[in-house]
Amino acid sequence: MSEITPNSDGPTEDRAEVASFDPSKLKHVETEEKNPLPTAAMLSEEMRPDRAEVASFDPSKLKHVQTEEKNPLPTAAMLSEEMRPDRAEVASFDPSKLKHVQTEE
Repeated sequence: MSEITPNSDGPTEDRAEVASFDPSKLKHVETEEKNPLPTAAMLSEEMRPDRAEVASFDPSKLKHVQTEEKNPLPTAAMLSEEMRPDRAEVASFDPSKLKHVQTEE
């Protein structure tokens, strides 16, 4: 059994077994990456949109549609008319209907 000795970094084991280890007894292993990172060429190919359908598109199969604008934008004349204040009420105002008010300060 290995002896545990205290250290400033925490307990460590006796390294006598590590010093006597023979690396020639190890077997050679080939590593295989199961999920390799994509290369720059693979990324650029994926980023490019697929335009095969656009090249083979037949516009003669489209139906004609008549568009109708349901909410048209106002013309300049309509805007200027809305901006002008309505003064019809001021022209027909009767000041004789006003009551006198005394203010206190």
